[in-house]
Amino acid sequence: MPGILSQEEIDQLVSSVSGDKPQEGKPLGSERKAIPYDFRQQNIIPKGSLRILETVHTDFAKSLSGFLLRAVKAELTVNLATINTIPLGEFIKSRANPTYLNLIRLKPYDGNLIIDSSPNLVFLLVDLLFGGTGSPPSPNGMITHMESKFMRKLVEGMLEEFKSTWERITPFYPKIEEEGTDPSIVGSPSDLENAMMVVYELTLGKGSETHHPLSFCYNSKLLKSLVAILGQRKVGEEREISPPEEDQSQKLRENLGPVEVPVEARLGEVHLTVRDMINLQAGDIIRLGNHIDDDLIVEVKGRPKFVARPGIYRGRTAVVVSSTFKEGEVKDVE
Repeated sequence: MPGILSQEEIDQLVSSVSGDKPQEGKPLGSERKAIPYDFRQQNIIPKGSLRILETVHTDFAKSLSGFLLRAVKAELTVNLATINTIPLGEFIKSRANPTYLNLIRLKPYDGNLIIDSSPNLVFLLVDLLFGGTGSPPSPNGMITHMESKFMRKLVEGMLEEFKSTWERITPFYPKIEEEGTDPSIVGSPSDLENAMMVVYELTLGKGSETHHPLSFCYNSKLLKSLVAILGQRKVGEEREISPPEEDQSQKLRENLGPVEVPVEARLGEVHLTVRDMINLQAGDIIRLGNHIDDDLIVEVKGRPKFVARPGIYRGRTAVVVSSTFKEGEVKDVE
């Protein structure tokens, strides 16, 4: 019958269309590599909200620096290190034991904020609080009840700064519901529950390479509530949440205003031998290296800042600042 192909013609047609035949014993698509995907990790923070969160937490780092300067009388640099999502269970498992944890409720929102202060940060802040230099912790690394008590006061102060920073977006009232040195106080959250972790790095002094982490973790309930508030902001409005530079300068002056610093007027110097010191008696006069009419150096925290003249004010010894100190004037004054 015309129009009907023979078997031989069918085989030739199939071979011409198929082209190269697959290799025997090798399944189709075997060269493709599977990409692992963690279904626990979800993009629960829109990009617009993430930009606002970065701005808020960067501003909080500045406020936290000012608060710590007032609280422990030392200059601590606070930098925002990372913001990322992480399973809450993984966050809890990665905490040191012991550590210093605070479980915080931000009323009226549901959910909790977890603040984790690393043990070395606890020892550093407590040592500075008592006038120390931030010496390294004791070998046993245990956080005592007394250290926890003083850390709670510091965390309460941090929360006031935290509240003030967030007020430009939404008001809330932070309250510490629980604290402890064992991460188990948070419970055993599921690895399927996502959270947002914000990590700050605190550094004492300039040039130091030792960074002490301070972590803020928002659980899923609290994070969803805050993201919903952020989603109500118009596009581009995240730029407006930072106060003008003049307001920031004014706030910085207000924060620095009550800070106490040691001020000393150096009257003069003299070098004595041990024999002379032993032979000193009441009524003896020690001659200083300066003349009575010479200028004095006024030091602030051990650094020369002003040039002054000696005098008396209301019956008490005093100095009158005549000028600011300049490098190179030391030899002339001395």
